[in-house]
Amino acid sequence: MSQDSKSSLLKTVKTALDRRIDKIKEDTKNQVMEINKRVEAERDKIIKNRLIALDNEMQIERARTLGAVHKEVQEAILQTKHQLIQKIESRVQQRIATLTTDDQIRFQSYLIEESLAYFGENDTDLRIIVDPKFVSVLKSVLDKKKLSVVIEEREIGLGVVVESPKRGFVIYNTLTDRLNRAREGFLESMEKILEVPA
Repeated sequence: MSQDSKSSLLKTVKTALDRRIDKIKEDTKNQVMEINKRVEAERDKIIKNRLIALDNEMQIERARTLGAVHKEVQEAILQTKHQLIQKIESRVQQRIATLTTDDQIRFQSYLIEESLAYFGENDTDLRIIVDPKFVSVLKSVLDKKKLSVVIEEREIGLGVVVESPKRGFVIYNTLTDRLNRAREGFLESMEKILEVPA
């Protein structure tokens, strides 16, 4: 084999090798790019899934925190209502304790008149429950009315309870009942004033 033939053969082999190396490089580059794409896609998927998980965790924690805050606010509102009611009831009881006998008689007369205003002369067989110490006040009011009543003495304090079996209803008009109604009305008002959105 001549030198030129060898040289030509070597060139051919070298060229073939260079092409083969270039092909391997190109294939390797393409494989690396494909692997990089897959890695990036997997990384993006992992990041997206983690972000979704974090968002879910944040939503759960937010709901938990809001629930705890709502509970604390409701407890504070209940405590405030309770304290206000106690203060008001204490002031009312102090005021009642200072009523003179004349004041009590006037108030008792007012409560009796107010209760009997629901009934007319046609109402018969009324039953009136009154505290024993206010029977005389009731009788003095009844002397001016044309009502048929049965008086029952029971320790109920100021006020009366009037029952009409014929009409089927009862009027509770004692000081205790009025205070209970006032408390309920106050609580309803407080609900509206202190209402906290959930």
